[in-house]
Amino acid sequence: MDRKFLHLSEIEKCFSLTKEQVLDEVEVGKLNLHAWVSTDKAFAISESNAVLAQVCLSGHIRLSNEMSKKLLVGDVQLRKLTGFTLTQLTNPIAAKEVFSHHGAGEFSNICGEPIDLAQTKWIALSINNTVPFLSAAMSAQGTIEGSSNLNALDSIANALSAFSSTVRNGEKQLSLGYFALKPSDIRLHVGELRRHFNLTEAEIVTPSKPVIDTPLSQCEPTLKANTLTHEIAIIQFRILEKHPKANSKTVWNIIREDVRKEEFMFDRDEVILDMGTQNMTYGNNKEMGYRTFQNMLSDVRKYVHN
Repeated sequence: MDRKFLHLSEIEKCFSLTKEQVLDEVEVGKLNLHAWVSTDKAFAISESNAVLAQVCLSGHIRLSNEMSKKLLVGDVQLRKLTGFTLTQLTNPIAAKEVFSHHGAGEFSNICGEPIDLAQTKWIALSINNTVPFLSAAMSAQGTIEGSSNLNALDSIANALSAFSSTVRNGEKQLSLGYFALKPSDIRLHVGELRRHFNLTEAEIVTPSKPVIDTPLSQCEPTLKANTLTHEIAIIQFRILEKHPKANSKTVWNIIREDVRKEEFMFDRDEVILDMGTQNMTYGNNKEMGYRTFQNMLSDVRKYVHN
């Protein structure tokens, strides 16, 4: 198998395992999940806790066992990411350019040019502009705890002074935010599955060739021969080739997930700009409603495998 990661829904298609077997191992702490993360608003942070740059982050990350179990039952909020490679970070923008009128807040500094991503120690998956007083109070908290009453009062006074100064200068402060992972972001590492369950080649089911590997030329001539050349019809055709019994709502949701996760297995030409539950925008800001989509799908369905 060439693929490195699988969706939960693909386990039984690719291995002689059930999804329940895999999830049981996660529940007892013997197997960890991975997750697909994609955001254009992550931030590279140095060892000295300085904000180096805003970056685009895209890739798979390994979750702790605690995070793995939480993600199985609902959304998980991540704050920091330490397991990453520099190749997953692209399009850096100097932090000073992004936060030109902000104070460092919870961070030690906001860096400008030149950008050196090699200094990155960890990734902040989100940074918020926070109320100045909250930032000052958080900074003072560590000093207040374990101090004498007099020192605590001094710390509070210093925090209030810093707050007053910040408000006068009109400067917002930065604080670490959250990034939400959903169960649909779950991935399983193929190598880890094979090692954990001691799978031999004979126990691995050869999956059908992914749609993404099917040459576009195998789909489009058939469509053109039947005058179904609409860009959305082509996407529908690709899905029905792989899921011939899928109803219109299922096809719609497959496309939504394909676009949301930027996998583009079916929308290979990236024609869809935005897609909700009842409407989509595509091409040169053209719109299509779900009812029109349904009617088009009915026409496309006639030519699948014909």
